[in-house]
Amino acid sequence: MEDAAVQFEDDSESGIEINERMFTLIGAAGAVMNLVAFSAVGYLALESVAYGVIAGVFGSVGSYLFLPWFMGISAVQEQVEEEIGFTEASRHVPASAQLGVLGAGLEVGSIVAIGVGLSLAEPDPLIGAGAAIAATLVIYLVGSTLLDV
Repeated sequence: MEDAAVQFEDDSESGIEINERMFTLIGAAGAVMNLVAFSAVGYLALESVAYGVIAGVFGSVGSYLFLPWFMGISAVQEQVEEEIGFTEASRHVPASAQLGVLGAGLEVGSIVAIGVGLSLAEPDPLIGAGAAIAATLVIYLVGSTLLDV
């Protein structure tokens, strides 16, 4: 039986240990929670289940991609003895930096979609999805430029 404590795997190239599987499980749990939360907001606040599900799918995929990458960066920064920057730490994470930045954009896109839906007199899922895609692309462009990925 495996111990409940977090087990780390050694990355022999950098000497940094990261448990990618545990982070992926946390990302999956976050994805399920986002889907439920955004669907509930769509149903209760916007009176449109379809709108909530669209925002929820954006947020779910975003959480699944972003959380493991971001937690891996935190683990790297905690394990090294000297202080390293965010960009340098992201190079030691097994998860893809491009997918992590895309995940952050998708999460922001889901929030923008709900915001747009709340600002419209009648929520339109196509307008919400368009706003979510636009926000996702902006965040991805800025994030990938800053991280040089």
